[in-house]
Amino acid sequence: MLSENAFLLLLLILSLAAGNRLVAAAAGLLLLCRVLDLAAAVDVLAAGALDWGLILLLLAILAPAARGSPGLLEIAHLFTDRTALLALVGGALATRLQGGGLHLLEGRPDVILGLLVGTLIGVLLFGGIPVGPLTGAGLAAVLLWVAERWS
Repeated sequence: MLSENAFLLLLLILSLAAGNRLVAAAAGLLLLCRVLDLAAAVDVLAAGALDWGLILLLLAILAPAARGSPGLLEIAHLFTDRTALLALVGGALATRLQGGGLHLLEGRPDVILGLLVGTLIGVLLFGGIPVGPLTGAGLAAVLLWVAERWS
């Protein structure tokens, strides 16, 4: 049983050592589910957690709008201010990239372990935040596309 849980345990230890509470919480919760033999809970998390996480992320991003909806001036600012316009373009490009990442994950589940380890490296060694697996998958999809064209 220990060998089956070794990856999650290692992930928990490394994330605690690095002070990353988000990865530690996720690894700890999944490890607890494994130890308590809650396979159904893991299945529920695997099936819906990505959608739930995206909803929570969007709620956090949209919450300021709920405090006072942007007016016409703020919306017009998106198209007249260079920083706001670049943010708009960045958001559009990021969502396109993430969509490609989602398609990659659906079509090639063998890349998930690489994304997990890459995310872990980014968090533990580079101080990243583990909110970008879809972006990572999108970048991987672009890299795979480039590699296929050059080979």
